[in-house]
Amino acid sequence: MLVHFLLLIVAIAVTFFSGSLVVNSASFTARCLGIRKMVIGMTVVAFGTSAPEFVVSLVAVLMGKTDIALGNVVGSNIANVGLALAVAALVAPIAVSRRNLVVEYPAMIVLSLALFGAALTGGIIGRIEGAILVMGLIAFIVYTSTLSRQNRDKRSRPEEDVPDKSKLPRALILILLGIVGLTVGSKLLVDSSVQILSVFGVPEFIIGATVVAVGTSLPEMATTVIGAWKGEREIAVGNIIGSNVFNIGMVAGTVSLIAPLSVAPETLKYEFPVMLFFAFLMLPLLLREKGVGRTWGVIAVVAYAAFMVIAFSRPG
Repeated sequence: MLVHFLLLIVAIAVTFFSGSLVVNSASFTARCLGIRKMVIGMTVVAFGTSAPEFVVSLVAVLMGKTDIALGNVVGSNIANVGLALAVAALVAPIAVSRRNLVVEYPAMIVLSLALFGAALTGGIIGRIEGAILVMGLIAFIVYTSTLSRQNRDKRSRPEEDVPDKSKLPRALILILLGIVGLTVGSKLLVDSSVQILSVFGVPEFIIGATVVAVGTSLPEMATTVIGAWKGEREIAVGNIIGSNVFNIGMVAGTVSLIAPLSVAPETLKYEFPVMLFFAFLMLPLLLREKGVGRTWGVIAVVAYAAFMVIAFSRPG
């Protein structure tokens, strides 16, 4: 048991640092191409921080642990708001321009509802549903890419803000190294968490929706909190929205194309509604000019803590 606990700690550390390596290098690459901050957050950074979820879910499916794969997606989207964005709001108030969210935030809501709807169709998210989720992600990427090109044409950045493009090959190599680290750390994370919690009779979906989800959400938390602390609020918010979108489209969508994901009836009554609750909890970002502050952060953290307590106290 002690060995598995040590492996879990090592796995989380490797996943966190590898994810951070991917994010930092990908962000540098995007800046070399002149991509706007919000777009960086919703695409490049979101892809990087969603990489742990993708690798963990893929490994889980290949191991036959489909409950962990789906639980990881649902739990990660909950943790992104209830932990990452909430802790960032505790660090500094988060507000962004409404024009940056009038399409992006609704897109996240639509895909969240689509995932829930897919889960309702016979209790299995199959290849057809997975293809629809992937197409939703592609549409999101096409839109943000178009927006990025429009903004790049309209704006010109100061010369001192342009990074050294000679370092671009190094950044690409670091991205690849980070992905390798994510693969190793994610497999350790799945193995050790399953071994530890299985001893206590915890259902696999709950394992995926809590411990594994929190572990793979560490890169989102680090990026979002640091973004809020440094005043890079567009990156912070864009990261959460984009990561949730990538979790649904890239992770759940792609993985379900490989193997259908079964959905337990009780998860439809609890975990999925909780995921939607936290998605709609971000609505003040769109409705209030001041965005969300520490009061909202406290509410979100308390709600997430309640989710964790209830999840572990539920009968298997």
